[in-house]
Amino acid sequence: MSITRTAVAPPDGHLIGSPRLAWYNPKLDPHIAATKMTAKMRAAVMNGTYDDGTPRNSGDLETPDRDHPANLFSSLCADGAHRPALDIDLRFDSFSPAALAGVLEHRGPMMLIESCSGNTHAYVPEMVCDWAEYQRVMERLVWAGFLERRYVDHSLVRGQTLLRVPGVIKVY
Repeated sequence: MSITRTAVAPPDGHLIGSPRLAWYNPKLDPHIAATKMTAKMRAAVMNGTYDDGTPRNSGDLETPDRDHPANLFSSLCADGAHRPALDIDLRFDSFSPAALAGVLEHRGPMMLIESCSGNTHAYVPEMVCDWAEYQRVMERLVWAGFLERRYVDHSLVRGQTLLRVPGVIKVY
């Protein structure tokens, strides 16, 4: 098993080892979000207490373009398969990558990237799953304490897991 830990992620999806789809979510665009927030909501976002917790309020996924660059990477790839892209609910420097690999039942490379919140984004480029298999993987990761139930529930609604592109801060 080869594990790469880095505090800075690659600049786009093809560098993480698989042809991942990338999306633009207007709700993650800080300029757009700031113009729609009330003062109370902006204060809650700034101090980290705002979270609507519902997938329907998480914003639409749109095809990125020059004016609206990708701000999300997906587990779903151009070939229709999923390659795990996971928002691990543990601090970047405080968990065992070997334990994660064990739960994934995967011996290949894994890229661990520190998210803006200090947690961990995990990309597993050589683990190829269909949607049913990927759902079982996510359930094992919830059971083992690596993923939050709500994150998996949102992913089930979307049909994919999504990670913010490095440097994109959650503002909703």
